[in-house]
Amino acid sequence: MLESNCLVTGEGLNTLGRAVSDGLEELPLIDCDVVEREPGVLTTLGQNLRRLRELESSNNAMLGDEEFTCIMLVSCGCLNVLNLRGCNGLTNAAMVPMFENCKQLQCVDIMYCCGIGAEAHELFVLNPPMLRRVQVEQCKLSDAARMWALNNFIEVVSYVD
Repeated sequence: MLESNCLVTGEGLNTLGRAVSDGLEELPLIDCDVVEREPGVLTTLGQNLRRLRELESSNNAMLGDEEFTCIMLVSCGCLNVLNLRGCNGLTNAAMVPMFENCKQLQCVDIMYCCGIGAEAHELFVLNPPMLRRVQVEQCKLSDAARMWALNNFIEVVSYVD
């Protein structure tokens, strides 16, 4: 796990990605400042990780829509678990490629992503065909989305702000 590690470089991550590209299914990059220091590193890394099933990218506040979109388009067709908790640089626009490309997504944590509004949360709950669990702030999920989730056996874990 790479957590709050200021010594990791983009080149180091990309070398790791090339070396384990055939076998790596889980990538935890928690509060990893290389994401902030070297824009594009996740996109490049994602090109090598086509079997990625679980992406933990929480607390990467500077992860923006453009890089996130590239990751979703390039490498996340097999993604089952996605944790974006605290990624404040993401907006509603980042959710669209997630709907379109992550058809196998089952568990998502989008808590404390300040730039992602209620309408994107609702669309997200209503779209992915395999979604089974979503974590989101209570105020960002409408009653209609809650009912849809309940009727489709989607566990909604929400917290009052």
